[in-house]
Formats: sequence, structure tokens, C-alpha cells
Amino acid sequence: MPNGSPDVGKKNAENVGAIDISGSRQPGIFDVSFSVDGKPKRPYLTVSSSHLAKLLLLWKLRKEHEGGNASVAPTVTDTEELPDPAEVIAALPEQERKLFKDTLYCCLARYQGLGGAGYQCAVPGTAFEAAAACGLGTTMECFASPLNCRYRRFCSAFPDIEADLGSVGSFFDDTAFDPIEGSFEANPPFIPEIMIAMGRKIERLLRADARSTHDTQFRGALSFLVVVPHWGAGASFCRTLESSRHVRAVARVPASEHAFCDGAQHTRVTTGGAGDPEMRPSSWDTAVVLLQNDAGAKRWPVDSEMLEEAFCEALRKSKGDVPARLGTIEACERTWRGKSRGGRGGRGRGSRGGGGDRGGGGNIGGRSESRAFKKPRT
Repeated sequence: MPNGSPDVGKKNAENVGAIDISGSRQPGIFDVSFSVDGKPKRPYLTVSSSHLAKLLLLWKLRKEHEGGNASVAPTVTDTEELPDPAEVIAALPEQERKLFKDTLYCCLARYQGLGGAGYQCAVPGTAFEAAAACGLGTTMECFASPLNCRYRRFCSAFPDIEADLGSVGSFFDDTAFDPIEGSFEANPPFIPEIMIAMGRKIERLLRADARSTHDTQFRGALSFLVVVPHWGAGASFCRTLESSRHVRAVARVPASEHAFCDGAQHTRVTTGGAGDPEMRPSSWDTAVVLLQNDAGAKRWPVDSEMLEEAFCEALRKSKGDVPARLGTIEACERTWRGKSRGGRGGRGRGSRGGGGDRGGGGNIGGRSESRAFKKPRT
């Protein structure tokens, strides 16, 4: 994908109050700004070429879904072979081009304003692949954003903006997320109130007598792979979660042994290993808990040993992808403080679908494992 992309904003009278996208200032990075009379105004929002290509792919897949011609796309993170995003944007019909640019600006501005890049850290793609391979299949992310999602459909914090980029709505919205069956991944904001609310909803969905809120239909096989911190209030929540009758597997990964995709990944040119965005070490131990109803345990029979050998091992291997200059939390803070402040030691998670927006585990790809939405968005 070319690094030096041309300016795709048209400087003419129609650009009064328009969104300008330019790739001329930094190789591999696009500036997205509000322009007046064709003149971009600072401050610039930034997005990497690969993430802009990903957002264009999500936009395209959403349009195909609306037209009933959804194509197969296992993930939306493999963007190396996609066309130059500047060329793709320039080729869009005028009205669609304006809508995409407005959506892009609003999405970037929303997360820039929210702050706390640490709140947006994501599970490495290799861990998603390991979860699928060990028996959980392709899942759907309960807490993600268009900027850090792994798959084309996900729950997110801002569906008013992100619906056109694949969001089905908030995890906590029972109209948007009311699964009949499916395998899901939940990696929520590391905020006690949000984690507790998530746990309560999962428990409600997994009850043997749980019915869809849309009708009287009983729920089928359901599985939730929950990834949360094991510290302070988080440790207390983990104990509560692990006491559930629906627990099928539990694992723990020490902080010093694993890493996550950085929450500001969309603002930097990818340099990390295994095709993942730049990695950062974890600030604390991570608890991994698998909860399933009886039907889910039969469809996706994964125990603690399997979870440890697959998903947790992938988290451990991700530590090797952390750049040498960012090998410690202190180094990350020194490098990025002032550029994108994170929550709690740089990995606090603040927006991730439903109550916040962060990457989790996703569905929709190849053979979807989830018939999750009784009333799909139209």
C-alpha cells in the first residue's frame, strides 16, 4: 500500500465546512481535518493508511449487507492487499464520499475526545485465531470499535456513528444485542461498574429459562469468553464471575508474560510482529473465564487446559512482538505520554462497545457461528 498518498479533498466552493483527508504530511499517515473554503484547519486528526483501508472495507461490507449481498470476510485486519485508500475514497460517488468522510471524522473525533488510549487496548489477533482453533469458533466482539475490531460485526459504544462501519449497537442495549445463540468474546472497559453490569447481563442470557426479549423463543447454545484484569476491584469481580454455575474454564496470565495491541494503534504505522499493530506490555495479570450454558458447553467443549494451551499461550507469545523501546510500562508512558494518555498505567480501557469500546472477540466471517440478532439493523 503506497505510503505517500495524494490529497483526496477537493478544494472548491463546495468544500465550505467539508472534511479534508490528506496523506501528504507523514508517510503512511492521513490527516483528517475540518476545512473551510478548502483550507484544512488544525488540529488534525490522524489515521494510519492501513486503518483507513480497514474502515473503507467495513464501510463496503456494511453497504453490501444492506443490499443483501454480504461477502465473506473472516477478518477486517488483513488490509495489505487492499487498494490505496486515497484512490478508493476518490472513486466513491460524490454523496457517498461525503458521508464516509463525515463518518470518519466523527469517529476519530469521538475517540480523540474520549481520550485514554489505554482504554482501547485490544486482544492480539493471534489470540482470536487461537480461540477459534481450540474449539470456540469464530466469535463476535461484545466490546470493540471500528478502529480496533477484529471482525466485521461488533458491539460498540457509539452506534450513532459506527453503525455504518459494522456496529450492531451497545452490548447493554437488549434491542441491539439479544443473542439467540452464538459464541462471543467480551473484553470490556476495565471499570468495575461496567464489568459488573456485563457479568449480570451474561448471567441473565445464560440462564436455563432465558428467553429472547423479542418473543418467547428459548435461547440456544451460548458461549462467552471473558477477558478482564485481575487487580483490585477487578480481582473481586473475577472471584464473583468464577463462582458462576456457568463457568466451564478458567485461566490466568501474569502481567509480565503477555501484551496487548496498543489503544492508539490507528494513529501509527504498523511495525509490530505477526501483522498486529504496535504492541504494549500488560499492566496487570489478566483473567480469562469461559462461561456457557449447557447447550453451549456441548457445542463448544473447551476446558481450562485447552484454554491455557491455546488462547493464553497466544497472549504470551504476543509479548515477543513488543518493540524493544517499549518493553516496559514505564517506557510506554515515557514514549506516549502527552500523545495519547491511557487509563491506569496505560491500559485502562474506557470505551469498548456497550459501555466502552475496545476489541473483544468477533463473529461474522466465513462460516458465522452466531445467529445473534433477532432484528438485524436495516
